[in-house]
Amino acid sequence: MKIFDKRISLPEHDFIPVKNDQKKSALFSIIIPTYTRFQFLRECINSVIRQTYSSYEIIFVDHNASQKNKEIINEYRNNYSNISIVRFFKNYGQWAVIPIIWNAGLLYSKGKYVYVLSDDDFLSENYLEKMVKLFQNNKNCVTAAPLPVSVDEKSNINPGDYLPINNRSRYTNGKKLAVSFIKEWLDPSLPKSFSAPGGTMVIRRDLLMRLGGFDDNNDDSQILKYAIFGDSGFDPEAKLYWRHHNNQSNMILKSQGNIFYRSTTKAIEDSGYLNIWKKKFDNDQYKLLLKYIEFKKIFNIVGVFSEALRKKSPILVLKVMLNILKECPLEVIIKVYLGIFLRFIKYFKKKIDKYL
Repeated sequence: MKIFDKRISLPEHDFIPVKNDQKKSALFSIIIPTYTRFQFLRECINSVIRQTYSSYEIIFVDHNASQKNKEIINEYRNNYSNISIVRFFKNYGQWAVIPIIWNAGLLYSKGKYVYVLSDDDFLSENYLEKMVKLFQNNKNCVTAAPLPVSVDEKSNINPGDYLPINNRSRYTNGKKLAVSFIKEWLDPSLPKSFSAPGGTMVIRRDLLMRLGGFDDNNDDSQILKYAIFGDSGFDPEAKLYWRHHNNQSNMILKSQGNIFYRSTTKAIEDSGYLNIWKKKFDNDQYKLLLKYIEFKKIFNIVGVFSEALRKKSPILVLKVMLNILKECPLEVIIKVYLGIFLRFIKYFKKKIDKYL
């Protein structure tokens, strides 16, 4: 705990504990950060309240939320005895969400297992029961995941959800999962054993604390940093319903021309998993990780640029181009424009094949 406290400091905040402090701590902690997306918040909370498993707590982290969001979380806390609130007095911006907001929930959590649930997502009723069983049935299990399912703003399942690309065993050695994950990214022809919209893994609290809590590179860190310390469980009968909508944080940032190069580079450095891989993996595997990191950075930039072109917005295209020149070294700029060119070739080839 002392090591963690040295690595993270929280700005001024209030902590409102559960109404009736339970003698026996909850086994599972669900952290729900919230700010403005009140239209989805009740469905998110209700999906936790209706779980078939009862030994859990909810920790709301109020990132200086809107009045509507505050009213909703206060209402639930007044009606349920296993809900607490961490309340910040100002909003520290998008880049503070994980290092401050997520970790605030972690610091106050009591559960053995921890998951951060986005306030616009929701869970199947058997989620907690299935996740806990994965940990209890395998003492070496340090992370666990459900099947992610993409839904729209009205909670309807989107076509082409994530069923076909999350094919793995009930338990997988975390190091093997991490290496496979990287190889599958580098070679699109390989079937994907893990592909998900952001964070899907439940993580053991003691491991999180030992490794300094959540970090800004969480989408990758859940596999490349935490899972590698043991086995990773998977139960497709449990579902995480991930909501796809235009008000998602990453969608907003992309619409502003953000290419994420500097922030991704810093997040990877701060995460510390490069040093962990040096110790736990052989030299070839470490080089594979470095190759993946560079590939992922360029892949993300090409994706943002392509999206700007699809929107046919000259201003957005210009913003992206300026950010590429501003943030990226020359070798990355060359690779990015080569990647965009290859995408154009692929696009026009499809058009030509369609008319032949």
